[in-house]
Amino acid sequence: DASLDGADRDADLSFAAAAFRRMAGSAPLLAIPGNHDVGSNLRSMPGQPVNAARLARWQAEFGADRFVRDLDGPGGEAWRLIGLHTEIMGTGLAEEAAQAAWLVQALAGLGRRRIAAFLHKPVFVNGPADPFDSWSVPPEARPALAGDLVEAWVIQVASFRDRQVADDLVAKLLAAGHRAYVRDAEAQGATTYRVFVGPMALKSRADADKIAIDKAYGVNALVLRFTP
Repeated sequence: DASLDGADRDADLSFAAAAFRRMAGSAPLLAIPGNHDVGSNLRSMPGQPVNAARLARWQAEFGADRFVRDLDGPGGEAWRLIGLHTEIMGTGLAEEAAQAAWLVQALAGLGRRRIAAFLHKPVFVNGPADPFDSWSVPPEARPALAGDLVEAWVIQVASFRDRQVADDLVAKLLAAGHRAYVRDAEAQGATTYRVFVGPMALKSRADADKIAIDKAYGVNALVLRFTP
């Protein structure tokens, strides 16, 4: 939350916005609202439901209630920062549908960028099948996020008995600009070394990279859900 009670007190939200802008200085202020700023789902906060008036107050003080920004680091790392407004999720407000359409565009053209997602509430606490609670995104709103921000994808390029062979392939993949790594796996009493590329947010990107890797390295890679 940016404020203590900006959902009901104009002065609170105005004070918070001014304070954050002073701290930001010349840097852009990227902010997403919490329930103290705009209210929340009616089931969570029946006394302060998020509504058009509260959203307009936030936008007047802070600007947009979501953001996307690309950052490139000096070492070649590349990130896309995406901030989402969780308090409108599951409300049925027009702003919820508008944000869902916006997210599709925000995820387009990622290239090799990693996603850093900023949300006031987590998508779930224990798992996607969690019932409704006040601490996470409502269950009915989770499927719209699951394929893009909850799931991630990797490419299993190859598996070897020799760690050095696996390391050599990783070095080649890294030199070609892929995020490659090795994981050990035990099978039938023997250790194998699996070479992966990823993780990546979009399966469509993983599928495209698999085709390129197959062609470049003479393999038949697998696209799999990422397991941390």
